[in-house]
Amino acid sequence: MGTVTSIRVGGRTPMAGAFAALVLLALLLGLGRMVEPIPLAVLAGILIKIGWDIIDWRFIKRLVHTRTEYVLVMAMTFVLTVLVDLITAVALGLITSGVLTARRSQQRELDSIMSFPIVDPNYFSFAQDVDDLDPFSVPVGIIRLTGRFTVASSNELVRTVFKDIEDHDVVILDFAAATTVDDSAALAFERLIDSAMDKGVACIVMGLKGEFAHVLYSLAVLKRIPLNQFVDRIDEAKQLAAGILQGRYRESASDLALITRLPVSVGLV
Repeated sequence: MGTVTSIRVGGRTPMAGAFAALVLLALLLGLGRMVEPIPLAVLAGILIKIGWDIIDWRFIKRLVHTRTEYVLVMAMTFVLTVLVDLITAVALGLITSGVLTARRSQQRELDSIMSFPIVDPNYFSFAQDVDDLDPFSVPVGIIRLTGRFTVASSNELVRTVFKDIEDHDVVILDFAAATTVDDSAALAFERLIDSAMDKGVACIVMGLKGEFAHVLYSLAVLKRIPLNQFVDRIDEAKQLAAGILQGRYRESASDLALITRLPVSVGLV
Protein backbone atom coordinates (compact mmCIF):
# COMPACT_ATOMS: atom_id res chain seq x y z
CA MET A 1 0.00 0.00 0.00
CA GLY A 2 2.89 2.36 0.71
CA THR A 3 4.30 1.78 -2.78
CA VAL A 4 0.95 2.51 -4.42
CA THR A 5 0.55 5.68 -2.34
CA SER A 6 4.06 6.81 -3.26
CA ILE A 7 3.34 6.35 -6.96
CA ARG A 8 0.03 8.21 -6.68
CA VAL A 9 1.65 11.29 -5.11
CA GLY A 10 4.39 11.44 -7.73
CA GLY A 11 7.11 9.03 -6.65
CA ARG A 12 9.20 7.93 -9.64
CA THR A 13 12.21 6.10 -8.23
CA PRO A 14 12.92 3.57 -5.46
CA MET A 15 14.27 6.49 -3.39
CA ALA A 16 10.69 7.65 -2.81
CA GLY A 17 9.81 4.40 -1.04
CA ALA A 18 13.12 4.42 0.83
CA PHE A 19 12.50 7.99 2.07
CA ALA A 20 8.97 7.09 3.25
CA ALA A 21 10.37 4.10 5.11
CA LEU A 22 13.00 6.26 6.82
CA VAL A 23 10.35 8.76 7.92
CA LEU A 24 8.24 5.99 9.45
CA LEU A 25 11.31 4.57 11.18
CA ALA A 26 12.15 7.99 12.62
CA LEU A 27 8.61 8.36 13.95
CA LEU A 28 8.80 4.97 15.63
CA LEU A 29 12.22 5.66 17.17
CA GLY A 30 11.30 8.93 18.89
CA LEU A 31 9.84 11.54 16.59
CA GLY A 32 6.31 10.29 17.17
CA ARG A 33 5.66 13.19 19.58
CA MET A 34 5.89 15.55 16.59
CA VAL A 35 2.79 14.04 15.00
CA GLU A 36 0.95 13.28 18.24
CA PRO A 37 -0.88 16.66 18.30
CA ILE A 38 -2.39 16.02 14.84
CA PRO A 39 -6.15 15.44 15.36
CA LEU A 40 -7.42 11.94 14.54
CA ALA A 41 -9.99 13.51 12.23
CA VAL A 42 -7.18 14.90 10.08
CA LEU A 43 -5.40 11.54 10.00
CA ALA A 44 -8.70 9.88 9.06
CA GLY A 45 -9.10 12.34 6.20
CA ILE A 46 -5.59 11.56 4.98
CA LEU A 47 -6.31 7.84 5.08
CA ILE A 48 -9.56 8.33 3.17
CA LYS A 49 -7.72 10.32 0.49
CA ILE A 50 -5.00 7.64 0.27
CA GLY A 51 -7.59 4.86 0.00
CA TRP A 52 -9.46 6.77 -2.69
CA ASP A 53 -6.29 7.27 -4.73
CA ILE A 54 -5.34 3.59 -4.46
CA ILE A 55 -8.46 2.58 -6.42
CA ASP A 56 -7.72 1.93 -10.08
CA TRP A 57 -10.55 3.95 -11.56
CA ARG A 58 -9.51 3.26 -15.16
CA PHE A 59 -10.03 -0.44 -14.47
CA ILE A 60 -13.39 0.22 -12.77
CA LYS A 61 -14.64 2.14 -15.83
CA ARG A 62 -13.85 -0.86 -18.06
CA LEU A 63 -15.25 -3.43 -15.66
CA VAL A 64 -18.13 -4.49 -17.92
CA HIS A 65 -15.67 -5.27 -20.71
CA THR A 66 -13.23 -7.20 -18.51
CA ARG A 67 -12.97 -10.98 -18.38
CA THR A 68 -15.05 -12.58 -15.68
CA GLU A 69 -12.07 -14.21 -13.99
CA TYR A 70 -10.30 -10.84 -13.63
CA VAL A 71 -13.41 -9.33 -12.07
CA LEU A 72 -13.65 -12.22 -9.60
CA VAL A 73 -10.01 -11.81 -8.60
CA MET A 74 -10.51 -8.08 -8.08
CA ALA A 75 -13.67 -8.63 -6.03
CA MET A 76 -11.95 -11.25 -3.86
CA THR A 77 -8.96 -8.98 -3.28
CA PHE A 78 -11.26 -6.07 -2.38
CA VAL A 79 -13.28 -8.09 0.14
CA LEU A 80 -10.19 -9.57 1.79
CA THR A 81 -8.59 -6.12 2.00
CA VAL A 82 -11.61 -4.80 3.91
CA LEU A 83 -12.28 -7.83 6.12
CA VAL A 84 -8.71 -9.14 6.69
CA ASP A 85 -5.70 -7.09 5.57
CA LEU A 86 -3.98 -5.92 2.42
CA ILE A 87 -1.06 -8.37 2.55
CA THR A 88 -3.38 -11.40 2.76
CA ALA A 89 -5.58 -10.00 0.00
CA VAL A 90 -2.66 -9.38 -2.36
CA ALA A 91 -1.11 -12.79 -1.65
CA LEU A 92 -4.33 -14.70 -2.34
CA GLY A 93 -5.07 -12.48 -5.33
CA LEU A 94 -1.68 -13.28 -6.87
CA ILE A 95 -2.14 -17.01 -6.25
CA THR A 96 -5.62 -17.02 -7.80
CA SER A 97 -4.44 -14.97 -10.76
CA GLY A 98 -1.52 -17.36 -11.24
CA VAL A 99 -3.86 -20.35 -11.33
CA LEU A 100 -6.07 -18.65 -13.94
CA THR A 101 -3.02 -17.71 -16.00
CA ALA A 102 -1.79 -21.31 -15.85
CA ARG A 103 -5.14 -22.55 -17.17
CA ARG A 104 -4.96 -20.20 -20.13
CA SER A 105 -1.33 -21.15 -20.76
CA GLN A 106 -2.27 -24.85 -20.71
CA GLN A 107 -4.85 -24.43 -23.44
CA ARG A 108 -2.54 -22.23 -25.51
CA GLU A 109 0.32 -24.73 -25.27
CA LEU A 110 -1.90 -27.69 -26.14
CA ASP A 111 -3.33 -25.78 -29.11
CA SER A 112 0.22 -25.29 -30.43
CA ILE A 113 0.60 -29.06 -30.91
CA MET A 114 -0.38 -30.30 -34.37
CA SER A 115 -0.84 -33.95 -35.24
CA PHE A 116 -1.38 -35.28 -38.74
CA PRO A 117 -0.69 -38.52 -40.66
CA ILE A 118 1.64 -38.87 -43.61
CA VAL A 119 -0.37 -40.14 -46.56
CA ASP A 120 2.19 -41.07 -49.21
CA PRO A 121 1.84 -44.13 -51.49
CA ASN A 122 5.62 -44.19 -51.88
CA TYR A 123 5.84 -45.64 -48.39
CA PHE A 124 4.34 -48.87 -49.62
CA SER A 125 6.51 -49.39 -52.69
CA PHE A 126 8.79 -51.70 -50.68
CA ALA A 127 5.88 -53.87 -49.57
CA GLN A 128 4.31 -54.95 -52.85
CA ASP A 129 4.79 -58.60 -51.91
CA VAL A 130 3.11 -58.18 -48.52
CA ASP A 131 -0.47 -59.20 -49.24
CA ASP A 132 -1.92 -58.08 -45.93
CA LEU A 133 -0.71 -54.48 -46.16
CA ASP A 134 -3.55 -51.98 -46.54
CA PRO A 135 -2.42 -49.38 -49.11
CA PHE A 136 -4.77 -46.81 -47.53
CA SER A 137 -3.45 -47.19 -44.00
CA VAL A 138 -1.52 -44.35 -42.33
CA PRO A 139 1.23 -46.07 -40.33
CA VAL A 140 3.32 -42.89 -39.96
CA GLY A 141 2.25 -39.72 -38.17
CA ILE A 142 3.87 -36.40 -37.30
CA ILE A 143 3.52 -34.61 -33.97
CA ARG A 144 4.60 -30.99 -34.53
CA LEU A 145 5.41 -29.05 -31.36
CA THR A 146 5.56 -25.26 -31.50
CA GLY A 147 6.61 -22.62 -28.98
CA ARG A 148 7.09 -23.13 -25.27
CA PHE A 149 5.88 -25.86 -22.94
CA THR A 150 5.58 -25.47 -19.17
CA VAL A 151 4.19 -27.14 -16.09
CA ALA A 152 0.81 -25.68 -17.05
CA SER A 153 0.34 -28.26 -19.84
CA SER A 154 2.42 -31.12 -18.43
CA ASN A 155 -0.54 -32.97 -16.91
CA GLU A 156 -2.65 -32.93 -20.07
CA LEU A 157 0.20 -33.32 -22.54
CA VAL A 158 0.53 -37.10 -22.33
CA ARG A 159 -3.19 -37.84 -22.36
CA THR A 160 -3.93 -35.51 -25.27
CA VAL A 161 -1.04 -36.38 -27.58
CA PHE A 162 -0.97 -40.13 -26.90
CA LYS A 163 -4.43 -40.51 -28.44
CA ASP A 164 -2.91 -39.50 -31.79
CA ILE A 165 0.27 -41.54 -31.39
CA GLU A 166 -1.10 -44.96 -30.52
CA ASP A 167 -2.81 -45.38 -33.91
CA HIS A 168 0.51 -45.28 -35.81
CA ASP A 169 3.42 -47.68 -36.20
CA VAL A 170 5.96 -44.84 -36.44
CA VAL A 171 5.65 -41.29 -35.13
CA ILE A 172 7.89 -38.35 -36.02
CA LEU A 173 8.30 -35.89 -33.14
CA ASP A 174 8.99 -32.56 -34.84
CA PHE A 175 10.76 -30.21 -32.39
CA ALA A 176 12.02 -27.79 -35.06
CA ALA A 177 9.65 -24.99 -33.97
CA ALA A 178 9.82 -25.72 -30.23
CA THR A 179 11.61 -23.00 -28.26
CA THR A 180 11.62 -23.59 -24.50
CA VAL A 181 10.53 -26.28 -22.06
CA ASP A 182 10.63 -26.50 -18.28
CA ASP A 183 11.50 -29.61 -16.27
CA SER A 184 7.89 -30.67 -15.64
CA ALA A 185 6.97 -30.53 -19.33
CA ALA A 186 10.21 -32.32 -20.25
CA LEU A 187 9.35 -35.22 -17.94
CA ALA A 188 5.89 -35.27 -19.50
CA PHE A 189 7.57 -35.80 -22.88
CA GLU A 190 9.47 -38.71 -21.35
CA ARG A 191 6.20 -40.32 -20.19
CA LEU A 192 4.76 -39.76 -23.65
CA ILE A 193 7.72 -41.43 -25.39
CA ASP A 194 7.76 -44.32 -22.92
CA SER A 195 4.02 -44.92 -23.41
CA ALA A 196 4.42 -44.88 -27.20
CA MET A 197 7.36 -47.29 -27.21
CA ASP A 198 5.62 -49.61 -24.77
CA LYS A 199 2.81 -49.81 -27.34
CA GLY A 200 5.32 -50.72 -30.05
CA VAL A 201 5.32 -47.30 -31.71
CA ALA A 202 8.75 -46.31 -33.04
CA CYS A 203 9.70 -42.68 -32.30
CA ILE A 204 11.82 -40.48 -34.57
CA VAL A 205 13.09 -37.16 -33.21
CA MET A 206 13.44 -34.35 -35.76
CA GLY A 207 14.86 -30.84 -35.53
CA LEU A 208 15.80 -30.92 -31.84
CA LYS A 209 18.08 -27.99 -31.03
CA GLY A 210 18.90 -25.13 -28.69
CA GLU A 211 17.56 -24.78 -25.16
CA PHE A 212 14.87 -27.37 -25.81
CA ALA A 213 17.49 -29.98 -26.66
CA HIS A 214 19.64 -29.00 -23.66
CA VAL A 215 16.79 -29.60 -21.20
CA LEU A 216 15.72 -32.91 -22.74
CA TYR A 217 19.29 -34.22 -22.88
CA SER A 218 20.15 -33.07 -19.35
CA LEU A 219 17.14 -34.95 -17.95
CA ALA A 220 17.80 -38.04 -20.13
CA VAL A 221 14.29 -37.79 -21.55
CA LEU A 222 15.29 -39.39 -24.89
CA LYS A 223 17.42 -42.24 -23.53
CA ARG A 224 15.20 -44.98 -25.01
CA ILE A 225 15.34 -43.66 -28.57
CA PRO A 226 18.21 -45.11 -30.66
CA LEU A 227 20.79 -42.60 -31.85
CA ASN A 228 20.11 -43.40 -35.52
CA GLN A 229 16.53 -42.17 -35.06
CA PHE A 230 17.55 -38.52 -34.58
CA VAL A 231 17.32 -36.49 -37.80
CA ASP A 232 17.32 -32.85 -38.87
CA ARG A 233 15.03 -32.73 -41.92
CA ILE A 234 11.65 -34.14 -42.88
CA ASP A 235 12.98 -36.07 -45.88
CA GLU A 236 15.45 -37.87 -43.60
CA ALA A 237 12.62 -38.65 -41.20
CA LYS A 238 10.49 -40.07 -44.00
CA GLN A 239 13.27 -42.29 -45.30
CA LEU A 240 13.98 -43.55 -41.78
CA ALA A 241 10.28 -44.21 -41.15
CA ALA A 242 10.04 -46.13 -44.43
CA GLY A 243 13.03 -48.24 -43.40
CA ILE A 244 11.47 -49.03 -40.01
CA LEU A 245 8.19 -50.00 -41.67
CA GLN A 246 9.99 -52.12 -44.26
CA GLY A 247 11.80 -54.06 -41.55
CA ARG A 248 8.61 -54.62 -39.61
CA TYR A 249 6.56 -55.73 -42.60
CA ARG A 250 9.32 -58.07 -43.84
CA GLU A 251 9.58 -59.55 -40.37
CA SER A 252 5.81 -60.02 -40.19
CA ALA A 253 5.78 -61.68 -43.62
CA SER A 254 8.62 -64.03 -42.62
CA ASP A 255 6.83 -65.01 -39.40
CA LEU A 256 3.63 -65.70 -41.32
CA ALA A 257 5.47 -67.87 -43.87
CA LEU A 258 7.16 -69.80 -41.05
CA ILE A 259 3.85 -70.48 -39.36
CA THR A 260 2.25 -71.79 -42.57
CA ARG A 261 5.15 -74.26 -43.03
CA LEU A 262 4.86 -75.78 -39.54
CA PRO A 263 3.55 -79.39 -39.52
CA VAL A 264 0.15 -79.95 -37.94
CA SER A 265 -0.40 -83.11 -35.84
CA VAL A 266 -3.78 -84.33 -34.70
CA GLY A 267 -4.12 -86.75 -31.81
CA LEU A 268 -7.11 -89.08 -31.68
CA VAL A 269 -8.47 -90.38 -28.39
